[in-house]
Amino acid sequence: EIREGKISDRGFEELVAAVLKRLGAKDVHIIPRNLDKGADVIGTFSIADTFKFVLAVQAKHYQPVPPVGKWVVDQLINGMQAESADLGWIVTSGSYSEETIDYVSEVCERDGIKIELIDGEQLAALIVANGLTNSASE
Repeated sequence: EIREGKISDRGFEELVAAVLKRLGAKDVHIIPRNLDKGADVIGTFSIADTFKFVLAVQAKHYQPVPPVGKWVVDQLINGMQAESADLGWIVTSGSYSEETIDYVSEVCERDGIKIELIDGEQLAALIVANGLTNSASE
């Protein structure tokens, strides 16, 4: 269902937010479209109630073809800066081009920015492994 396009772009963002909550994120929220500077979903994780980090997510509801292009990386970096995020994820229902994968590696190495790519299969695996709540607001 995620890949078939039976979910809206906003619904996909809500799905990603729900996954973050199941992974232990607190204060998960979807950025309103008019305030979106490159991050669609923000979540705060806490380790031992001492160390906190902010995760910014760029959510791309795509079919497997065409793959997500490298321009999304720059979009996420802008969002990470705007939200003072420590880590970035680009989550898609589809896949990534080799150019995008290489660009993420280059940016991470050159600039020290932490970005992870989560494709449709990895997203499905996260849902299966961690379950899912009914809504991102729970």
